[in-house]
Amino acid sequence: MTERSVNLEELLEHKLLWGDLLWEKKNGKTTCIGSCGDFADIEFIEKLVKKEANLKINSYTDWKLVKDICETFKSLESCENEKERVAVRESFVGPFLETFLSQEKGSYIDWFTICFRTFYKLPEDIEEIYYMKNSEALKRSMAVASMTTLIAFTLGHLNFDFLQKIYNCTLIMDLDFVIQGMSEYHMRDLEKQRVSDDPSLDGRLLSLFKHHGANVNEYINRIANGEQSLINMVKFHHEQFNCGAGPEGIFDSEVGDLPQIISFVERLIPYKSFNLSDGDATGSLTTHMEKIDGYHRIKSILRTELKGAA
Repeated sequence: MTERSVNLEELLEHKLLWGDLLWEKKNGKTTCIGSCGDFADIEFIEKLVKKEANLKINSYTDWKLVKDICETFKSLESCENEKERVAVRESFVGPFLETFLSQEKGSYIDWFTICFRTFYKLPEDIEEIYYMKNSEALKRSMAVASMTTLIAFTLGHLNFDFLQKIYNCTLIMDLDFVIQGMSEYHMRDLEKQRVSDDPSLDGRLLSLFKHHGANVNEYINRIANGEQSLINMVKFHHEQFNCGAGPEGIFDSEVGDLPQIISFVERLIPYKSFNLSDGDATGSLTTHMEKIDGYHRIKSILRTELKGAA
């Protein structure tokens, strides 16, 4: 972690906070005005800058890793055939798996930032719904979208445009919750549900909106362009495919890999108290991973990919 001064121009350029944003007051006290992974509150920051406030940021981001992987994805966008795409993936697989399987380097804010800079293309009206109603839900959806997209790429979805759709479609998965008034109270309830891993979906909010993934077709079609695999991915993100538990009662043999990936990640990423700035955030993810049905299958596939890229 490094702490340094930060100016308005930098914050406008990045949009997403790459560390905790601190306001160092004249009386010597420091107040956190934005957490790692939040969108910068530019309107408030501009007011502070006019008063010549001293702003600092605790950066947890490995900018070399971010730069390298962003360039990797940029090269993927210009690939003309599958052979070129496979070659690009080989340069990505090592750093990704070193972070999430061996924990040798990197943290979740690095990959969160990479995916935001590379894939984020949420329509402004949908973005506004999140801003007005529950920005924390957007941050959590971005965490799910990042991991879902990265695993999908690792497992062979190599088309840049399709990966971008995976990322942005995933951002919409809880939009119906948010529109219906999803609050911090509800997020705590959802977190209890996630930790208990109860297949009956008896949580107060989930019992009311079991089919919320299917209630966003109006929005998702604007991103998915009618691609059924993406629509199903969002629709089935609360399914537990190993036992047929969930709103639709579907088994893994009835769906493709994308719903299985997002279902896995949905149970992996906490709704509350997930600190992107924590240096061992990836370690906490790995701890959660081992408790989730389907983890060993995905881990074995990922390790096979790692060997293939070596």
